[in-house]
Amino acid sequence: MNKLLLLALCLSLVACNYPGMQQRLATGKDLSFQRSKGNCLACHVIEDGEDPGNIGPALVNIQEKYRSRQQLKDIIWDATQFNANA
Repeated sequence: MNKLLLLALCLSLVACNYPGMQQRLATGKDLSFQRSKGNCLACHVIEDGEDPGNIGPALVNIQEKYRSRQQLKDIIWDATQFNANA
């Protein structure tokens, strides 16, 4: 999967709530559910997702797991820097 696409999705989930954010989140979620585009459900559990995978971590409570955007970017770009077995 394109790492930049995944990064964009995750950043949209982490972003602060401001006018128009709900629509942007809905668009990102829709993209992540499409098998021909994001296909995030192939590996991750996402709220409301049907038939999710179990290879990647559940994409819930992102703001609690990653305190900064940079930390989230780093783990998406190269998870082995935090876990050699990733």
